[in-house]
Parts: sequence; C-alpha cells; structure tokens
Amino acid sequence: MALCGVGVHDWDGCSCKRCGKVRESEHRWDGCVCTTCGQKRDESHDWTQNCSRCFRCGNTKIDVHDWTADCERCARCGLTRPQNHKWSGCLCIVCLKKRDEYHDWQVNCAKCSICGKSREDAHDWRQDCERCSRCGLTRSDLHDWNGCKCKICRQTRDQDHSWKGCKCRVCGTIRESKHEWNGCVCRVCKTRRDEDHDWSVDCERCVACGQTRAVEHEFVNDRCAACGRTLEEILAGHVSAHNVSGVERLCRHEATVSQAHLELARNELAESRRRERTEFERYQNTLNSHVGSTRYMTMAEREVADGQFLEQSKRELKSAKQILEFLEAA
Repeated sequence: MALCGVGVHDWDGCSCKRCGKVRESEHRWDGCVCTTCGQKRDESHDWTQNCSRCFRCGNTKIDVHDWTADCERCARCGLTRPQNHKWSGCLCIVCLKKRDEYHDWQVNCAKCSICGKSREDAHDWRQDCERCSRCGLTRSDLHDWNGCKCKICRQTRDQDHSWKGCKCRVCGTIRESKHEWNGCVCRVCKTRRDEDHDWSVDCERCVACGQTRAVEHEFVNDRCAACGRTLEEILAGHVSAHNVSGVERLCRHEATVSQAHLELARNELAESRRRERTEFERYQNTLNSHVGSTRYMTMAEREVADGQFLEQSKRELKSAKQILEFLEAA
C-alpha cells in the first residue's frame, strides 16, 4: 500500500483509499460496526435476535435471556430452547404456561381444576339426572318424576309411592309395618321373620322359609313322633343338605349324638365278629361318653357323621372302627 504525504490523503469517510489510514472521528457507525472500515465498538450492539450474541459484530454476554414468561422462549429475543418446562399436569410450575393435555377433570368433568380449561358435554347424567357419575357434581330440579321414580334415570324418592300392601308397585320399597304375614313369610313381598315357623313336616326345617333349628327328634320305632320322618330319611337329608363342594362352614343347627344313633352303632358293633375284645370295650366307652353331648360342627364334619350313621342303618359299613374314629375326634 502506498504511503501518502502529509495533507495528500484520499479520504473515503474515515479511511484513506491509498494508505488505509483511519480518522476515528469520521467513522460511519451502523450500530457497533463502521460501514466503511469495518471497525467495531462495544456499544450499540444488536441483541434483538439473540440476547447473548450481537447480530452485527458477534460480541457475546452471559445470562441475559428472559425465560420468566416462557421456560422455552426468551421474552427479549425470541430464542427458543426445547424440553425446559416443569409440567404438573397441564401447567408449568415455573412460568405458568399451559398446554392442552393432561388436564385434571376429576373434580369437575367440564372444567380442569388446574388451568381452568372447559369442555362441553363431559358430564354423565344417565344414572342420576342430578349427580354426575364421573365427578360427582350435582345439580337440582332436573328429575322427571313419575310418582316415586324418575322417568329418565330411574332414581327413586321416598314419596308419592303406589302401595300394594307393604310394597310399592313402582320402586319396590317395603313398609315394615304393613306386612301380611302367612306364618313366617309375608304374602306380598316374601319377607321372612323368625317366628310362627311351620315345623309340621320336618322338626329341623321350616316348610315355609327353609330356616333350620337345633332340635332332637322324638323317635318311636325309628320314626319321629312329631314330624313323622324316619331316621333314614332324616340322615339322608342331612347328607344332601351339607354337600357343599369342599367349603366348610358352621352348620345351621347343632349335631346331637342321640340315643337312636348310638343304638344303631352298638348293633353294628355287636355284629362285627372280627373286632378284638379290646377295641369293643374302647368303642363302648367312647359311645357312652358322647350320649347327649352337643357341639357346633362344620358342614363337612356333619356330612361325614350323617353319612356314617346312614350306612350303619343299611348294614353297609365294613367296620365299626370308622364311627369310633369320628366320635373320638368329636
């Protein structure tokens, strides 16, 4: 580059075209950069496109973005950064920005409890016109009553009933004071009560309602004098009633080792000639110790006992040892 003499520079603004000398007072500044010579200065930077980097000169600065309004977009320069929100459902807990997903409709199906967003036709009034089955929100005076039952949702109310004796024809509500008793069963609604049972057919089971009781039959020649049933019929009924697929539960009535049962056992024992004398004596002692004894038994135990006594009456037991073992366990 040629050197210019004193006072003979060829100036183009701040810069000599021949020698390149610069006149500081003659810069043509465009923000922080001279448009003539390209010199930079640390002022009038352009931070509009990025708060941390000047758009014209590239100068940088630290921690100048404003993320307070949006965790992912600077409020000053518009620069974005992904995956920086701290979401709690539909709301960022840092900048409070909302998103249209993960709303909370549990409190109110039609309004998000977090951000307040609303939606239409979200409630379910099909089961109750005045209570949403999803969120539990209530409203009033929306039922269309036909007496005591709503025509729309079938909900009932305790007024305007259509009574037939003790029972409402429309909703089925029962008036306890209006039962029409036929012994222990109401003629209208079939409700049962624990009185006036019919034990005429079976001393242990009511003919009308099926309830059982703990009672010892009064046997005369192997037949109950009260209900007329034979010992074999009674025991067969016990076995059938207690056959419940391996599920043990308390029998509804007590198991009683009666004189009739013991008599059958003694007869069978006497007919067993293979029994040793010591076993015979032990068996008799066990039977005598259980005469009149009563305890609650499981259904499975009752089934075993009744089945064994029934087989005795039919002479099909192979050994009296089975009864002996049961009574010893009882």
